[in-house]
Amino acid sequence: MKLSEYLSPDRFSRTALVGVLAALFVAIHGLAYAAGIRFDASPLEYALQYLDVAWLQNDLLRSCFYLHSQPPLFNLFLGGVLKIASQNPAPWFEVFFLFTGFALYVMLFALMRMFAISRSLALVVSTLFIASPPFLLYEHWLFYTLPIATLVTALCLLFAKIVARPRPWMLAGFFTVLLLLAGIRSLYHLLYYLLLLAVLLVILRAHRRTVLAAALLPFMLIFGLYAKNALVFGKFTASTWLGMSAWTMTARNIPLPERLALIDEGVLSEISAVERFSAISEYPPRFRECGHFSHIPALCEPLKSDGGRNLNHIGYIGISDV
Repeated sequence: MKLSEYLSPDRFSRTALVGVLAALFVAIHGLAYAAGIRFDASPLEYALQYLDVAWLQNDLLRSCFYLHSQPPLFNLFLGGVLKIASQNPAPWFEVFFLFTGFALYVMLFALMRMFAISRSLALVVSTLFIASPPFLLYEHWLFYTLPIATLVTALCLLFAKIVARPRPWMLAGFFTVLLLLAGIRSLYHLLYYLLLLAVLLVILRAHRRTVLAAALLPFMLIFGLYAKNALVFGKFTASTWLGMSAWTMTARNIPLPERLALIDEGVLSEISAVERFSAISEYPPRFRECGHFSHIPALCEPLKSDGGRNLNHIGYIGISDV
């Protein structure tokens, strides 16, 4: 099957196919529910990447503006749902994740078809995927893993369609998906955006103006996030945890007695004796100072309202640098 033939199926066959996928999706999730699988919204209380529930409900925009440890988009999403349904947000999150899971199911099937995999095999493989324990786990767990997987799959589909037949709306969708990825996880760096933009400019030489026009606004928004962090915190980045993450893969692997000896020799900093992402109270007093940010709870409170660590404290920027 040619790619162009796949991209232009008749409306009835596409609708009927989505109906089959929807029926299988409902059947699998009915069995999962009967087996006792329920949505777990507890990460809202303990996930290191999430702001305090109280700040999400009552100080959302300011807290997300001063969120330096993570890109802000998923916290904005959490806060938006909490504002709509503060008493019982779990069903709202569950509906969103179920729709996200179904979208991933449909796109996985479509992606296999675009690579000339037979319809029956694509149906079997994609259905086995959504029936697998890992998929059901991430679909019923309030974390950004499933939305990220769905967005990456959408990116692949849009890229294939753009290469086959570039259209402005497809290009706009492609760069909007990149914007969403960059707004949720710092892994999807500004350089990742620029790399994919460069690839499209090379492949679509005849459509460079259209590509650049579609890429401009999402690029400005991502660049704006980095620029805001540079102006407010002195860090041109979407996450200030890089130093702590690098320490996890390096000095943390040195046995503690050897680490302490290296600290005494002045080879390592004193904070290498502290476990990663410990409460700010475990670090030397100089890291607990808030300076002119003392009026902003998301930057100055050492703990969340439930007693969990506030890893967006301003002191972690200095800790990460060291």
